[in-house]
Amino acid sequence: MMEYINIGIGLFLILSGFLVQRYPNLIAGYNTMSAERKKSVNIEGLSIWMRNSFLGMGVLTILGYYALHYIGLEGFANNVMLITLIAGSLLLVFTTSRFDHGKAE
Repeated sequence: MMEYINIGIGLFLILSGFLVQRYPNLIAGYNTMSAERKKSVNIEGLSIWMRNSFLGMGVLTILGYYALHYIGLEGFANNVMLITLIAGSLLLVFTTSRFDHGKAE
């Protein structure tokens, strides 16, 4: 069962990465900014960074599960999705501000 959950979440993250790049208004916070404030955000760089981060989290969720399962670390394999999501989310929270070149309101 965990195999299917990891694959499903991994594919969802990969799909989300492509959608965020194609439709930047899906990015939380960016969609509520004023048009003037949006001009100070490097949205091309931000959307590419988010796409790559989501792709990495998705691939790591899927491959990490199988790699850990293969070497016999079932406990870690079952938790790789949680670990990847927490680490990836923290990475995004602390790195995305570099694409905002304006002053915070």
